[in-house]
Amino acid sequence: MKQHFFRVLTLANLLLAVHSQAQVKKNYVSGAVGFRSTKENKEGSAESKVSSFNISPSYGRYLNERFSIGLAVGYYQTKSSGEPNPASKTTGWQVAPFIRYEQPLWNSKFSIYNDVQLQASFSKSTIDIPSSIYPGKSTSFGIYYTPGLLFNVTPRVAVTGNLGSLLYLTHSTDKMGDIRYKKTETSGGISSGFGLNNVHFGFLFRF
Repeated sequence: MKQHFFRVLTLANLLLAVHSQAQVKKNYVSGAVGFRSTKENKEGSAESKVSSFNISPSYGRYLNERFSIGLAVGYYQTKSSGEPNPASKTTGWQVAPFIRYEQPLWNSKFSIYNDVQLQASFSKSTIDIPSSIYPGKSTSFGIYYTPGLLFNVTPRVAVTGNLGSLLYLTHSTDKMGDIRYKKTETSGGISSGFGLNNVHFGFLFRF
């Protein structure tokens, strides 16, 4: 009788432990920082340079062990200089609900994650042309697919990394105020920014 009681008690403790482990992965907050810089030299012209910076905190909630939904917000800044294009600067912010699927790699602490975002982006820019500075505004709405790698340091804390969005489909509108310029464009496909020169590192904390 006593042995049966202790077996039931042990099983109850195991179930409570599993339940508490599951609670660890119910919600998470994460953040990522990215920096990209490219240079190009053309014969007979000055060196052109493009640099960008972005930061994007997010909140997510697990639907089960693999799937989660969430919301990300972000700020970004892009600068360009050098011939033949005039110097320009763009700053903006974005909001993006997303769905994520995580696939563990064997029995390791690594997982591959796949994000699909619905993103709205709003930005302001200036183009520095000799004797004039033209202000502009841009809005865009799109769908982005971003794969990445997640390393679980502990059951609660993870480090994330990706190379930017791999696939995209966007619809954007650009306006240049002083010259009454307006351009509407829809584009999609494999992102030209995906690669080793567009690395994003971040963290994830589960609670």
